[in-house]
Amino acid sequence: MTKDKRILLVDDDALFRGVVKSCIEKLNMKVFEAENGLIALEFLHSNEVDLILSDVNMPEMTGFELSRAMRDQGIRTPIILITGNPDYTKADAVQCGARDLMNKFFKTDELITVIQNNVVSF
Repeated sequence: MTKDKRILLVDDDALFRGVVKSCIEKLNMKVFEAENGLIALEFLHSNEVDLILSDVNMPEMTGFELSRAMRDQGIRTPIILITGNPDYTKADAVQCGARDLMNKFFKTDELITVIQNNVVSF
């Protein structure tokens, strides 16, 4: 069901991207990486993915700004924002066009559930 799905992982922390990428690849999904929202947006202009997982706090363009820019440009790919900042809420994420907000300190099974729920329903 999840085979051949494509995920764009956006985070300025290469170590975090590596850990998350490893988890996603165990689900037989293809993972693409971007260091910030600007790089991700450029990637999305010429590539299609099934889901975007993006950090909120990044240089150049935050996850909130990426989500807004995607919606403004007609890119409707579901995006899940990830943050370690407890001040952000799901309502903040949804307001800018994201589908959900995850705590950056998640357990692997939580990440898998979020991915499966969002790529299958898309």
